[in-house]
Amino acid sequence: IIDLVKRLWAAIGDRDSAQVAELIHPQALFVASGVRKDRSQIMADFAPWTGTNAWDPEDIGLRMSDYRVIVLSETAAVVNYLLEWDEVDPRFPHRMYDTGVWVKQDGEWKEVFAHDSVFEWREFMLSVTRDSSR
Repeated sequence: IIDLVKRLWAAIGDRDSAQVAELIHPQALFVASGVRKDRSQIMADFAPWTGTNAWDPEDIGLRMSDYRVIVLSETAAVVNYLLEWDEVDPRFPHRMYDTGVWVKQDGEWKEVFAHDSVFEWREFMLSVTRDSSR
């Protein structure tokens, strides 16, 4: 499961929509930073981010660690891990725990649900509120 998580983040970084599509379930639901998206919305995110707009996980110092995997059955698992990247803007969160639920369907593992929990979310929201009131 950990290798699949790494493949998914590499595909996201490469803006490889075909690889992302292979790794997420048809009924996928992702909750990130207070926004809930279904599979069609997740895949639509890739439309404007192709070619030179792609970001390399190594360029931003993307790091994953502290993996916890709970194997529920031969066809279901939960993974939680710490995701960190270099701070680009001090107001923008750069550390979070990510949790994914993976299911094995037709011999292939797919992520069906993901949720992130940003460490700095409260501070980020306060800074955005202050900036928008100016």
